[in-house]
Amino acid sequence: MIKNAKAAAGRKNLKKTPIRKKAGSAGIDNELGQSKAAIANKLLVAAPNYRSLVPGGFFSSDPYDHSVPTAIRTNNPGAINASHSWVLQFAGYVGKDETTPGNLTAIFEAPEFGVALWWTLFKRYKASLDPTFTLHTIIYKYCGAGREREARDYLAFVCRRTGLPEDYAVDLMGDQDLQKIARAFYRYEAGKESPLLDKQILYGFNYARNMRS
Repeated sequence: MIKNAKAAAGRKNLKKTPIRKKAGSAGIDNELGQSKAAIANKLLVAAPNYRSLVPGGFFSSDPYDHSVPTAIRTNNPGAINASHSWVLQFAGYVGKDETTPGNLTAIFEAPEFGVALWWTLFKRYKASLDPTFTLHTIIYKYCGAGREREARDYLAFVCRRTGLPEDYAVDLMGDQDLQKIARAFYRYEAGKESPLLDKQILYGFNYARNMRS
């Protein structure tokens, strides 16, 4: 009976023995939870807000979908490279994608920002090309040194699509012809017609015109 009583007491004491957590485990769990929440919040804040600035306008929400032409999926219809600091600081810029080895195309939240970038690039060209700011000089500069053959094809395509001669003096403030030129450029870059609405292109022109230099 004494042995049984002692055994029972032992079992009773075992039931009452609390299970102790390792020192500091609650604090570590709490810190990990806070770290995960902080990372999640940062990702949420940093996530691009892909959209159109024009109601009902087209935009791409997946700039890394390589089944879609670069000029369309990056919201950058001119397929302009992210190779200069002013491009990286441009409104709506959210990143870049290496479309071919060493060729980094800028990505924008909205295609209207991409149009504005294209217009701004032309404005920069004008400063260096005047008084010969023509389709010919623009396209050869656009293609870059060493790509004269592509520039010839590009120029022929744009002239054919717009009905304008290669020595046409481009007017950055004249929407009618500039929009035709833009559509020809965007068609050549994408290899297919741009899905942008006319009012999206005009919005981009005006956005750029109203930007501070």
